[in-house]
Amino acid sequence: MPRPRTSDGVTSYLLDALFTGALRVGTRLDLDELAGRLGVSRSSVRDGLTPLERDGLIRVTPNRGVFVAPFDAGTVRESFDLYGLLSALAFRRAATRRPAELLDVLDELDDALASTTDVDEFEQAADQFRRTVATAAAGPHLRALLQSFAGLVPAATRLSIVEAMAEERSALHAEYTAVRDGDAETAAAAVLDHAVLTAENAIRELRRRGVIEGDPRDLEERAAHLDLVRRIDERATANWNGPTVVNLPVYRR
Repeated sequence: MPRPRTSDGVTSYLLDALFTGALRVGTRLDLDELAGRLGVSRSSVRDGLTPLERDGLIRVTPNRGVFVAPFDAGTVRESFDLYGLLSALAFRRAATRRPAELLDVLDELDDALASTTDVDEFEQAADQFRRTVATAAAGPHLRALLQSFAGLVPAATRLSIVEAMAEERSALHAEYTAVRDGDAETAAAAVLDHAVLTAENAIRELRRRGVIEGDPRDLEERAAHLDLVRRIDERATANWNGPTVVNLPVYRR
C-alpha cells in the first residue's frame, strides 16, 4: 500500500482547521511555526499548501506571506463543478468500453459501499471506486487533472459522507449501475448529479458550523445550475469517439 506523504498530513490539518472555523479568512500562516507545531520540515509545509493554493483557499503574497483566502459556498461549488465535469469524461469512457476486469472490481466495491456504515471504510471504498474508473478509462492527462483535486474536494466529500452517507451510497451505486449497463449518458449525468449533491451537503454543514455565510440556494436555482453544467459536459463530449482502454492495475480491498 502506498504510504501517505507528510505534506498530505499538512494539507489535511489545515483543511480541518478551516472547516472547523479555527482558521479564518485573512489569517496569516506562519510556516516556521506551523512546521514546529506539526513536527515536519518547512518544505513539507510548503508542499502541503500547494493543493490549498490551487483550490483558492490560500493566497501567497510576495514579500508579505501566506494568507487564508476568502472562502464561501461558491468556492465549493466551483471545485465540484470542475471535478464533476472531468469525472464525467472518465465515466463516459468507462461505460463505453466496460472492460471485464473493471466491472469485476466495481462490483466488489459497490458491495463494500452497500455493506459498511463506517465513515473511514466508506471513504476508502469510494476513493478506490473513483481511482479504479480513472485508471481504467482516463488518459494520462485526464488522470493527472483528477489527481490534482487533493484538497477541498476530498475534504468536503468526507463532510457529505459523515452527514449523508445514504445519499452518497445511492449516488455511487447509480454511477456503478450506469457503467455496468454501458449507458454512457446516464453515467455522466449520475456523476454530475453526485458532484452537485456532495457540494450542497458540504455547504450545508459548513454553514451550520458558521464557517461560511448563509447562501441558501432554492431548488429552481440549483436545477438551473446543474443544467448549465450538463450542457457544458455535452458540448465537451459531442465529438468524442472514445480511447482504447489501458490495462487496469486493480484496486482491491
